[in-house]
Amino acid sequence: AATGPDTVGAHPEGASPLGIHDLAGNVAEWVEARDLAPGRGVVRGGSYETDMATALRTWVRVELGDAVRSPAIGLRCAYSAARPGVP
Repeated sequence: AATGPDTVGAHPEGASPLGIHDLAGNVAEWVEARDLAPGRGVVRGGSYETDMATALRTWVRVELGDAVRSPAIGLRCAYSAARPGVP
């Protein structure tokens, strides 16, 4: 069992078809959630602390207070890359 986060991209065989790494099982990710009350946030994806495989899904949504801090929760910095033929 893992005892902490792994190095980003350490499991290239687990990348998505679009080449996205670490979507589930490394650290859960804070995501934007506009429908929550102030002081609340959402994490997705499960982490190394997740003990049920069914919770290691990108669509699993866990609501937390936005003051929660844990080494099992992180952020994903992302941007939209320009692709030919896509506005």
